[in-house]
Amino acid sequence: MNKIFYDIFDELPRQGPGDDEYTRKAYHTIPALDPDPIIVDIGCGTGMQTLELARISFGSVTGIDNHAPFINSLNEAIKSEGLDNCKAEVGDMNNLNLEDESCDLIWSEGAIYIAGFENGLREWKQYLKPGGYIVVSEIAWFEEHRPKELQEFWDIEVPDMLDEETQKSIINNCGFDLVDSFKLPYDAWLTNFYDPLEKRLVLMREKYSGNAEAQKLIEFTQREIDISRSFHDYYGYIFYIMMKR
Repeated sequence: MNKIFYDIFDELPRQGPGDDEYTRKAYHTIPALDPDPIIVDIGCGTGMQTLELARISFGSVTGIDNHAPFINSLNEAIKSEGLDNCKAEVGDMNNLNLEDESCDLIWSEGAIYIAGFENGLREWKQYLKPGGYIVVSEIAWFEEHRPKELQEFWDIEVPDMLDEETQKSIINNCGFDLVDSFKLPYDAWLTNFYDPLEKRLVLMREKYSGNAEAQKLIEFTQREIDISRSFHDYYGYIFYIMMKR
């Protein structure tokens, strides 16, 4: 199943919602950062945001992901752009090869859910210098009362999805001050993620014709896109910019 999953997502510009515009917005919201910061992008995927961080900062940027083809693709893009301040490495977000208090900024767009929102913040905090920052985008409920169809889908996909206030409470309890937050607009889901993903699914249906397991995953992925079209007002991604206390 993992092979099929990665085959679907390998050639996409992003592996989750986002856009360079909002990466820049979040980065420039950070109130005080060293002029040459050490930045680590955890769960970077193919690294659209990693590249943008390298372009807009004067620091050292490292993208980390556990899927080697993503990292290979990112390293090719880094070389193509001549970004000498950027590199990509294969690594496990739950067992990072980083020294304590070695990072000025930890970044993670749409990936912290893999570690768990609270667990990720608690584990990654040790790698931040005093007064360092974590910036993440994380899926959240926007409305307390949700349609049954929507709730049932996300109970399978992300069973522990939290609401915004609960996430903010966790941020505080984990020893961070929330600097700012903003919701990711729905167009950032479409342009770089759902639109190319839907086109990719057409190819995958043909490639895996006769493979029941693959077809089930493909149609579940299509269902996620369809659900978003009908119910995106009820949930979405929130960028959180926070400082280590």
